Amino acid sequence: MGRKAAAHTITLMKGLHLKSQSNCATLQAHAHIHCKSYRKGMGTGDVAAATKRALQWYSGLISGDVDALCNSSISWLQLVNAYNKTLRDDARGGYHRETIARHFTPFFGRYGNITQITSATLNDYLLYRRAKSNPEPMPQTINRENSVLRQVLRYAVTQLWISQAPVVEFLSERHSRRRRRDFTTDEYRHLRITAIKRIYEARHSRKGEVIQAYPYRQLIYDVIQLLANSGLRVDEMQTLTWRNVDWRNGDLVLERAGKTRSNRRLILRQAAIRALLRIAARRKRWQRVIGVRVWLDPAEKVISLPCGTHIRDLKKSFHGVLNAAGFVYKDKNERHALTSLRHTYATTSLTKPRDNRPTTHVLALQMGTSERMLNKHYGHDSVLDYRRELRG
Repeated sequence: MGRKAAAHTITLMKGLHLKSQSNCATLQAHAHIHCKSYRKGMGTGDVAAATKRALQWYSGLISGDVDALCNSSISWLQLVNAYNKTLRDDARGGYHRETIARHFTPFFGRYGNITQITSATLNDYLLYRRAKSNPEPMPQTINRENSVLRQVLRYAVTQLWISQAPVVEFLSERHSRRRRRDFTTDEYRHLRITAIKRIYEARHSRKGEVIQAYPYRQLIYDVIQLLANSGLRVDEMQTLTWRNVDWRNGDLVLERAGKTRSNRRLILRQAAIRALLRIAARRKRWQRVIGVRVWLDPAEKVISLPCGTHIRDLKKSFHGVLNAAGFVYKDKNERHALTSLRHTYATTSLTKPRDNRPTTHVLALQMGTSERMLNKHYGHDSVLDYRRELRG
């Protein structure tokens, strides 16, 4: 006697079943033929329509005519619309949707039949992508984008819209990896002083536009302090809510944060704790002024203005501090970015005196990365850092 089918499984015949999916509303057909298993999304949650499609699909599998099942009329836009529906509404899903809309659709959108996309087509796309940006994007940037393209084409294969996905080659990153930009001790001190001066200027200015910038300048200063004294990634910081702040211990407890969906505890330096306290104090002060309940909503984003408005893009505010500080760069690839503050945290941690330095293993746990990556990108200590040991 065979195993009883689960409640969410519909048996159409021996070797063919329809199953519901936990991550989307469409039904999926499962077939077992000659000791091999197959599955295919039916593109609908209607049982009658899904049954009809499953039987046609099963018939094609039996006859061995898999290519005949590939819908030759599927266009790139139809493929993208179907793929986007499988994505979650999170950072990863947002990156996939943005990458597809920004880079892939402008090139592949003209294809009314995705079976026409071949390896030669992908080579043409690579030339298009390189010429699209000035300066030319780094190989690691293109590889990161192409990982999305592979998943889109793999999805087309699982739907039997194409029989085989063309190969998306990896570009060599060996000669393009640069030391990650961080702030030296003097640069970071100058950055902080400049940010403080801009807050003072906005507070005491009579110009309307500068006064309006006051809460933004306060927030960007605290963001600088938080990133440089915690090891947070920028995208992890953007997902922080007050629930993630452990005030008693001065820690952050991340729960599926950022693109990496990281779960870990970060022990904050005092400067980072003070930054969080200032953001919280401004929020409570605003609540008292307008006469509402004074509290920190656990679901509310930390990186917000006093009124509670979450600020998603901090690049403009950060560049304002960089420009005011007078930093000069040869090109935009050399320019400091918000993520430079995370690199600064790693570099300062690894170059502290030995009796006050965390081990690489502990630092990797704090930053949510590997020891190999820490040694590769952040180990910038020099012989001068070991003067006392070398003196003997």
